[in-house]
Amino acid sequence: RNLKRVPYVWKSNDRLSNIAYEFYGDSSLWWIIAWYNQVPTEHHISEGQTIRIPLPLEEIRRILINSDSMASDNG
Repeated sequence: RNLKRVPYVWKSNDRLSNIAYEFYGDSSLWWIIAWYNQVPTEHHISEGQTIRIPLPLEEIRRILINSDSMASDNG
């Protein structure tokens, strides 16, 4: 896999949607960052905590599509 994990230090007024916009150009993709870091919402992230931003977006989509098709095959 060609997935990069960019470290990001959480600041007091950060929002997952803003970070998604900064890295992906689309604030609605905030859930990818939450999913990848295993946090349900931004309220589960503390100031100063380092989260990881998975990149590139195309690779994340490929991984999610493949995992979804594997889940369908097993169901």
